[in-house]
Parts: sequence; C-alpha cells; structure tokens
Amino acid sequence: MNNIAIIIQGSSTNVTDQKKAWEGYLGNCIFSTWVGEEYYYEEVDTVLFNEKPQDPGPMNFNYQMESTLAGLRYAQEKGYGRALKIRSDLVPTNAEVFLKLIDNSHFNFLCWHHHRVYPNCPGYLIDYLMSGNTQAMIDLWTIDSVFCTVPEVILTWNYITKYSDTEVNYFLEELDTTNTLHWIKRDISLHSYKKNDVYDKYDKYSFSQDHSNLHTNYLQFLK
Repeated sequence: MNNIAIIIQGSSTNVTDQKKAWEGYLGNCIFSTWVGEEYYYEEVDTVLFNEKPQDPGPMNFNYQMESTLAGLRYAQEKGYGRALKIRSDLVPTNAEVFLKLIDNSHFNFLCWHHHRVYPNCPGYLIDYLMSGNTQAMIDLWTIDSVFCTVPEVILTWNYITKYSDTEVNYFLEELDTTNTLHWIKRDISLHSYKKNDVYDKYDKYSFSQDHSNLHTNYLQFLK
C-alpha cells in the first residue's frame, strides 16, 4: 500500500480520530483542509490549507471539490499512482484490513444508494469515500457543470460520462463489525447499511451493489 495516498478531506475537527485510525499509514496521509485550522496539526503532518470558495455550492459541493482536488493534485505531484479520498469525519476501525478491500484495477466505491432525491431518480454512487488511479480520480472530481442541487448525482454523471467502461468495485458487503467505517457526525457504522434498515416512509432509501444504472441514460429522470 506504499503507493496509495490517503486524502482526508474537509474540516479538521476530527483530526485526532483520523490520526489514531490511520496509525501506521500516517506517512501516506494528506490532510486537505482550510486556512485558519492550522492549530490542529503538528509539523510532521502533511497538510494543505486551502482557501474556501466564496460560493459553497449546493450542499457545500464547491468546498468538497476544492479540498478533494487539492489533495489529489498534491498526491500526483508526490508520485502516488493511487489515491483514496475519505471525508474527514469518517474513520476506519481497522485500517490495515480495510485497505486490503481496495481493488487496484478498478474504481472503488462503498455502494450504490437507491435514493429518489428527484422523482424517478434511481439513486447515485456514494461520495463519502472512493479510490482509484490518481489521474482518474482528478478527472472524476473535475466537474464542468454543477447542473443540479444533489452533488452525488453530479459526481455519478461525471463518472458515467468519463469512465462508464471501467468496472466499479463496491466494498460494502466486505465490511463487518470488525472492519467498518465509523461516521462520527452521525454516530453510525457503515456496515449497518447492509441491513437496509434506514427508516424512510417512502421506501426509497436503500443500499446495494447495483451497476445497472451506470449508463448514459442515467439522467433521464431530470428531463
């Protein structure tokens, strides 16, 4: 795993938890955060302090793009051929085992989220974390048009238009109580998504390893 950059993107609030979770891999970690949060870090840390865009975008998507792309470009400059992007409030409970789930020949996503954020929307790829070839990840996060209010839909469409011929590896089914990802903000562990027991009165909120919607007809629901 020496040639994978671990890009921890977003606020620095949980940096202590991240350092503990990635102990043993801190040499691979690139924190991509914001100007004004310097006091969270030590000299030995690799940190990018980015200026926040004036326009946060829908659901702070411009913030996400800024810090993600900064981390990916830095990783490429340092010679990393592979990159894992993870939000800063999401931590692995067993980093060594988790990294073994990543398929280096594919894009890696947690799963497909069946969530009808628009009428007839089939869902989207989850953007909490993902990994792939560093240049491909840069291309994925280079967004030409923020054409709707749901960042995951925009990112899924960018994947489809650029990489629909590249197979996605989902790793949700490989997570369990001994190897999961804890979402600090919501105090949930992502292996629980396998149960599909998130309450939703419309029954439109479930998770799977579905590949069937990764095609160029994906955005028909917006027409």
